[in-house]
Amino acid sequence: MRLILKHALIFILISVLSCSKKEQLKVIAYNVEFGKNTSPEAMASLLKPKNADVICFNEVPGNGWTKKVGELLGMLYSYEGKQKDQMD
Repeated sequence: MRLILKHALIFILISVLSCSKKEQLKVIAYNVEFGKNTSPEAMASLLKPKNADVICFNEVPGNGWTKKVGELLGMLYSYEGKQKDQMD
């Protein structure tokens, strides 16, 4: 067990030291509150200059809201969960 841990730590150290440049992933999380105070267009305008790699929304309204923001930003999109109009 100690030998495995030792090798794992050496591997991690070599991996970290061998990276010549740091790569970053920019993630933004935003609570849309069912779109009460914003539109897909306004949200895209707000987020565009941030140059995010991943944007996570919660409390998203239905009717293609996430798709529209993704299209406006030129990003791929995915929607998980029930849409507001499908909730019990």
